[in-house]
Formats: sequence, C-alpha cells, structure tokens
Amino acid sequence: MDGSDVQVQEYGKELRYELGVVMGKLGEWWNTTGGTEQALQSFSGASAQFRAADPDGRRPEVQHALSLTYIRIGDTMFSVVASGGAGEDPRPVVEKARNAYDRAVSLRKRALDVEPDSVQKAVELAIALGFRARVSDSDDQARYLLGEALRLIHTAEGHPDSFKIVHYKQLFEQMLETLETTVAEEERAAAASAAASAGDSATTVVTDAAAVVAADDK
Repeated sequence: MDGSDVQVQEYGKELRYELGVVMGKLGEWWNTTGGTEQALQSFSGASAQFRAADPDGRRPEVQHALSLTYIRIGDTMFSVVASGGAGEDPRPVVEKARNAYDRAVSLRKRALDVEPDSVQKAVELAIALGFRARVSDSDDQARYLLGEALRLIHTAEGHPDSFKIVHYKQLFEQMLETLETTVAEEERAAAASAAASAGDSATTVVTDAAAVVAADDK
C-alpha cells in the first residue's frame, strides 16, 4: 500500500468518526423526544462507525466516544425497564443494558491502564461502574460496583473539574444508601415472615396435640 492509499484509508476512518459523532447526537435527540427505538438505532450505528474508525483501539478520542455511546445504549435500555416498557419479562432488556455498560467499563478500564495517573480517566471509569450497578445481577455486585466507583472518585477529589465529581459522588452515595435500606427492609420482612410461619407451625402442633389428647380421653 503506497502513501496515497494510506491517506485515503485514514481519511475514510476520520469520516467514520465524524459520522459516529453525528449519529450519537441524533440518538440523544431521539431520546429527548421519546423515540427510544430510533435512539437505540442511532446509538448502534454510531458505535459501528466508531469501531470502524479505530479498529485497533489506538485513538483515545474515538475510544472515549465509543465508551460514551455504550453508556448511552445502557441508559436507554435502563429507562425502558424503569418506565415499565420492557413488558412482562424485562430480563432480555436488562441483559442488553448490562452488556452495553460492561463494554463501556472494559474500554474505560483499558484507558485508565494506559494513563493510571489520569484523574479524568478515573472519574470516567467510576461513572461507568456506577451506572452498571443499576442493572447488577445481585445486591452484592451492586454494592461492590458502587464501592469501586466511590473509591475512584475519592482519588479524584480536589480536581479542578470538582463540580462533576461532587455530582457523581452524591449520586452514587445515594444509590448505595438506597440499596442498603432496601436490603435491610427485605431482611426484616423475611425475618418477620419466618417468625410468623414458625408461630403458625407451633400453633398447629399445639392444636393437633390437643386433638390427640381429646381423642384419647374419649
């Protein structure tokens, strides 16, 4: 491949990147108008363009745009579930949201590995982890993901972009607090149910025993 061919190829990749940006913005617009299906189509198209623009994962700006697109896909899927629009069985939609968030987490982990001292990369990974926690497989996983997100955010405190950091810190702390409250309530309800069942069983035993004694007396 001569120099002109390389230039054409690189130009094509740049066009794909720019097209991906436009499609991503279109997806955001569709989301604001309630066009969920159209938004997902636009985000999916954007992710395909970004992957084609940087197949080797060597352009940080493209990889960042790709990770952001995956988060947008996850957010859109999550909103469908939260609004009750996923039907009687939301599990397939939840799984799609998980996959999208997982891809974003993977890309952002890789970016932080390349620049381990980057506060921005740490915060971006924290955001992906925190959002992934919303569709966790279990309470323990959600607790872990939120804990990791907050740990990364703590390392970034004092950064000039502090408003953004404080916002996500408060959000993830609130999510963790809500999780702990919900788990505690479920445990209390389970304990109360178990106690009630035990009480019913004891009453049944006593009643049965009384019936046996009465029968013997006859």
